[in-house]
Amino acid sequence: MIREAIEADIPQLVDMARKFHDASNQFAPFSEAASTGLAQNLMASPDGVIFITDAGMIGGMLGPAYCAEGWNFAVELFWWAEDRNGLRLLKAFEDWAKSKNANEVRMTTLTNLGAADKILRKRGYQPLEISYGKVI
Repeated sequence: MIREAIEADIPQLVDMARKFHDASNQFAPFSEAASTGLAQNLMASPDGVIFITDAGMIGGMLGPAYCAEGWNFAVELFWWAEDRNGLRLLKAFEDWAKSKNANEVRMTTLTNLGAADKILRKRGYQPLEISYGKVI
């Protein structure tokens, strides 16, 4: 079952965030406090959301396009599923974005998680940008 996350879900969200972090070759070290704070902020904001399953989550927020008046997008901040609910989580996020009058959904994938790229392309997503990182 997919539902919006609540405060009581934070330990589960943090556990999944740790698993995501371990699988994703992030530069920054994992921080339980940062994961907790982001989850709390998204749940408290009318422009944020987290959907959760038994072993999956997707979270994101709304934002305006800087170059097109009235064009808004929902941007995914994290997406993780170990319970084969990844597509259902994505659909819930897309439906939420539509309900918030977003014009588009922006998703990201990590270079070492190619399955997500395949899923998104099959659903009609197309690459828009390449993201680079550098520790300074």
